[in-house]
Amino acid sequence: MKTYTYIFLLGATFLGACGLMQDVEDIDPLYVLDSGTVITDAPSAELALNGVYNSYYQGDFMPYMATITSQLGVSSVATPTNPVTDYQRNDIKANDNFSSNIHSGLYNMINRANWVIDRVSALPNTGFAGNRRTEIIGEAKYNRALGHFYLLRCFGQFWDKNSPLGITLKKEPSRSAEIFPRDRVEDVYTYILKDLEEAIAEAPAFRQHYFASSVAAKALKAKVQLFHQDFAGAAATAKQIIDDRADAYELVPTFNEVFAPIPASFNSKEALFSVATNETSSVGMDNLYFFFAQYAISPYVKSLKEQSVMIGGTSVKLDKGRITLTDSVHCFAPNVCFPMNGKFPFPGGPTKSTYFHMRMAEVYLIYAEAEARSGSINNALEALNQVRVRAGADPYPATTTKAEILEAIRVEKVMELATENGEDWFDLIRYETVDPTFMISAKKSTLLESSASGGTEKYVLPFPRSSIDAGLAPNPGY
Repeated sequence: MKTYTYIFLLGATFLGACGLMQDVEDIDPLYVLDSGTVITDAPSAELALNGVYNSYYQGDFMPYMATITSQLGVSSVATPTNPVTDYQRNDIKANDNFSSNIHSGLYNMINRANWVIDRVSALPNTGFAGNRRTEIIGEAKYNRALGHFYLLRCFGQFWDKNSPLGITLKKEPSRSAEIFPRDRVEDVYTYILKDLEEAIAEAPAFRQHYFASSVAAKALKAKVQLFHQDFAGAAATAKQIIDDRADAYELVPTFNEVFAPIPASFNSKEALFSVATNETSSVGMDNLYFFFAQYAISPYVKSLKEQSVMIGGTSVKLDKGRITLTDSVHCFAPNVCFPMNGKFPFPGGPTKSTYFHMRMAEVYLIYAEAEARSGSINNALEALNQVRVRAGADPYPATTTKAEILEAIRVEKVMELATENGEDWFDLIRYETVDPTFMISAKKSTLLESSASGGTEKYVLPFPRSSIDAGLAPNPGY
C-alpha cells in the first residue's frame, strides 16, 4: 500500500533564481502526492521545503498565534462588538475553533518538515549545489523545533520540567491517524534543543529573513533555554548573537522602522525569522491582517508610556513614544468597525507589514533577563537600555536592583513586543514559576474568573475535540 502526504507545490510562490518574490496568487492547489516518489532530487527537495514555509504563509495556526495568546496576557483587547472574550477570561472551551486550528496547523507544518528530513536524508549529494542538501535538512529541523516549541507553550505545562503533561513529539512523518501518548515536558525540551543544535550546525548562515538560518536557530535556542530555566545557557547563546551576529542581522536604529511597509519589514535586519508577503496579495498573509487588526493594543499597554518608576531616587518613565502607533478604527460595513492596533494594517490598506517569529530586540531582552537571573546585573542593564534607547526611552540608572531590573525587562517586553506573539502571557507564567511571590492574578485579575483556586489548569489551551475523541487525554480542567 502506498503512503501519502500532503505537500503544497510552491515553485512559483517563493523565490526564483533572481531572488525576487513572485506573485502569491500563483500558488498551486493542494495535491496528494506519493511520499515515496515526491522528493527524489534537489529541485523536488527545494519544492517540499517551500511547502514547509507555506505553512506560515497560509497555515491555520498563523491568524491566531498572536491574537489569542496576546489576549491571554495583558497586551491585547477584543473588538467593541465582542469586548470580553473567553481568552481574556482564560476560559477557553474544549471545542474552541481557534485553539484547534493552532494545534492542527502546527502539527501539519511539523509533518511537512518530517517528510523533508526523512526523504532528503536518504538522497545522495548528487545534484545539490555545495552543502545545500545538508542545509535543507537543517532548515526543516528549525521549523520542526519551532512547531514543537509553539505547541508546548500553548498546550503543555512548559513551566514544569518534571510534568508528564507535555505534548506529543512527532519525530517521523505521520503515516496514519493514530494518536500517540504525550511526552514529558523535559523530553520535549531535550528534543527541541537537539533539533536546534543540529539546525545551528546544518542550516545556512543566511538566505533571506523569511527562511531559517543558523543564526535564527541560535536565537530560538536562547529562547528555549530561557523557558527551560537554563539562564546561564540562554545568556551565553544570546550573547553570541549580539556579539558575533552576521551582517544580515542587527538592531535597527528606530522602533518604527521595524514596522515599515513590506518588503522592508520582512527584509529588515531586525528580522531573524519573519513571513514574506507582497503588496498585491489577496491570500495568505493578507488575510491575517484582518485578524491582527481586530485586536487593539490594550489600555494597560498604552498607559505604560505615561507611567514612571522610582529607581534609587531617580524617576524613570517607562516609555517615551514606542506606543505611538495610535489606534484608529476601520469600518468594513456600517456598524462593523474594528480598532486597529497600529502595528498591523487592515486588509487592502495602503501599507502592509509582516509577522515576526523572532527579531533582534527580543534577543537583547532574552539576554538581559538571563543575565539578571544568573550573571551580571550590569550586563543585563546594558542590554535592556540598548532596546530602550532605540525606542527613545530613557535608560535605567546603574542603581537598579535585581528585582527592579527583572520587572523592568518584563514590562519592556510588553511594550516592545505588544500583540506580536503573546510573549507577555508566557512571561507572566515564567515569572510566577521562578518567583512564587509573583502572582499572575496581580497583573491580570480576570484570570481568577476561570481559575477560582488560583490553579494553573487554565494556563494552557484545550486540545481539539477530535483529538480527544480519538484517544488523546484532555488537559486538566477541560
